[in-house]
Formats: sequence, C-alpha cells, structure tokens
Amino acid sequence: MESSVQLQKEIYKLVSDMDLLQSSAQQKEEELLQTNRACRMMMAEEKYELLMSQVDTMQDSVQHLEKELREKSRKCEEKTKETGQEQEGHSFLQSTKR
Repeated sequence: MESSVQLQKEIYKLVSDMDLLQSSAQQKEEELLQTNRACRMMMAEEKYELLMSQVDTMQDSVQHLEKELREKSRKCEEKTKETGQEQEGHSFLQSTKR
C-alpha cells in the first residue's frame, strides 16, 4: 500500500514537473519568436540604412556629374563662339582677297 501511495506521489510530481517544463517550453518559444521578430526588424533597418547611404552616394555623384556637365557645356559654348568668330574672320579674309 505504501508503495502505491509513493507511486501516486511520484506520478503527481512527474505530472507537475511535466506541466512546468511545458510551460517553460512555451515561454521559451514565445521568447524565440520575439527575438526572431526583433532580429528581422534590425536586419530590415540595417538594409534600409545601407540603401539610404547608397542613395546619398548616388545623389552626390549625380550632383558632381551635373556640375561637370555644366562646365563642359560652358566650355563647348565658348569654343563654338570662338570657332564662329574664326570662321567669320576667315570668310572676311577670303572675301577681301577677291
């Protein structure tokens, strides 16, 4: 009889331990889900920051290229004017030779 009572106590203790372990496992699963969620958010933020950094770099490059283009256009206009003036001078000289 004593062994039966002792077995009952052990069974209750094991069931209690099992319930406690299941509860702990569920809690750990929830913590894992929250950690994974936080990790995904951090990765998304890092990716966003990297993309924004690349956008800034590209914008700087575009501004630099626009500045270069304006300078090249200005020089081209100057050369076009010079060439036009030289052609006028050449035409004038040609007409005076005749």
